[in-house]
Amino acid sequence: MQLKIIFPTIIDSYKRDALLKNILLIPCLIPTLRSYFENLKYLKPCYTILKQLLGSKQNGTI
Repeated sequence: MQLKIIFPTIIDSYKRDALLKNILLIPCLIPTLRSYFENLKYLKPCYTILKQLLGSKQNGTI
């Protein structure tokens, strides 16, 4: 945050401090797109099995 790598367009130091304070108050990990796609590697086989078990009559998402 100090190096302005994240939120580089926000220049106001008060806003940056408020953002940092709010981010640090989040009690859980903030996932990234990279972690999302890494998790898909493990979820896709489960999805495939469920899709086969439920059959082709299942509409919508699982």
